[in-house]
Amino acid sequence: MIQDKANMKIRLALKGKDIPYWQIARKMGVSEQTLVRWMREPLPEEVEQRMTALIESWVLK
Repeated sequence: MIQDKANMKIRLALKGKDIPYWQIARKMGVSEQTLVRWMREPLPEEVEQRMTALIESWVLK
């Protein structure tokens, strides 16, 4: 169930803006597989803040 997963705020923000993991991973300079692994556990504060900032400023091109 999605409510039990780590990084729920990030997951919901990505879903809300319809941003696929591969696109946010590319913006962060990592592979999609790395991002998926990161999302399994609570993110370090620095990574969470960076990802949140990217999501908030997301503009589809």
